[in-house]
Amino acid sequence: MSARSCIQQDLQVRASSRGLALGDPGAPDNVGYTEVILLGVKTAVSIPDDVFEQAERLARERNVSRSQLYAEALRQLVDSDARITAQLDHLYGDLAVPEVDGAVDAVALRILSDADW
Repeated sequence: MSARSCIQQDLQVRASSRGLALGDPGAPDNVGYTEVILLGVKTAVSIPDDVFEQAERLARERNVSRSQLYAEALRQLVDSDARITAQLDHLYGDLAVPEVDGAVDAVALRILSDADW
């Protein structure tokens, strides 16, 4: 959900809690929200102190903000994960699923039903 839609949803909830619809006199509007909020999503995360200190050093060395550094790192992780998933899908997507003999299936079911779980 985008920041803009989150704000819109918040305004609707606040208006309906007063028995109003957006645009009605007395309904909340977007006063107090700034366009800066709409450029990205603010979040708070907990990270180990040593990782934070290393990230601070790296941000200074690269002359970028903490937000820029974290966004770049997350983007690389997400992209990398997507590439790995796509490669695995491609690799295993071409494999045919072998047919299981009905007799083998029946024996496996009998053995599993007799086992102490």
